[in-house]
Amino acid sequence: MYVREKYMFSFIMTLCGWGIGVICAGIAVLIKPGEVFDLEMLAMELITIFVFQAIAGIVIAIRLRFEGEKGRFVLPIAILVIFAGCYIIGSFVMVNLGLKESISYMIGEIGDFEIAISHIVLSLLVWFASYKYSMRIMKKKEFS
Repeated sequence: MYVREKYMFSFIMTLCGWGIGVICAGIAVLIKPGEVFDLEMLAMELITIFVFQAIAGIVIAIRLRFEGEKGRFVLPIAILVIFAGCYIIGSFVMVNLGLKESISYMIGEIGDFEIAISHIVLSLLVWFASYKYSMRIMKKKEFS
């Protein structure tokens, strides 16, 4: 129950934050002449809800696994490892021009809608895996 509440709270807070962002964007469009409130962009920004949920799921799982002081050290290290991994992959792709061209060609064939759906599916998979892991952590803590 505790884990479910944490995930529900993070979902509600993500929706509230996204809604505040949409309201601020609407106000900016009203204030600044020439700006257009693009509905297509708004639809694409819905992806951020799922991405933030995946990130929140990872953070919740780490905080449940490593409580207290250990959690304060593990969370920044985990984020650093993720960013370092992304940087290394990006550097590897930049060095290998053939790989870069093949990725560009492959992405060029895929439309925006397919990329959006793949981001949503991947984010939901990460979120679901972190939820299951968090549930398992809490079961172990209850029996310990």
